[in-house]
Amino acid sequence: MIEGADSVAEQAGQTRSEFVRDGIQMAMEIQEMEEAFNDIISQAVQSQPDSETESDVEFLKERIRKLESLLEDSIDKI
Repeated sequence: MIEGADSVAEQAGQTRSEFVRDGIQMAMEIQEMEEAFNDIISQAVQSQPDSETESDVEFLKERIRKLESLLEDSIDKI
């Protein structure tokens, strides 16, 4: 595993520790995205169309924008 990490890090022009640090950071961002996504899905399931307020819609839009941003950042790092 160490040799594999060294090889991939070298191909990316990084040290092993930089590669591992980036991997940990990406895992944390993915976890944050997953939690945010679960929150959005939970809210969408619990809300009824008649009771949605404008602030709820804006909140969900902002969360989706945040998820998109985190996903783009993660894809760029891959």
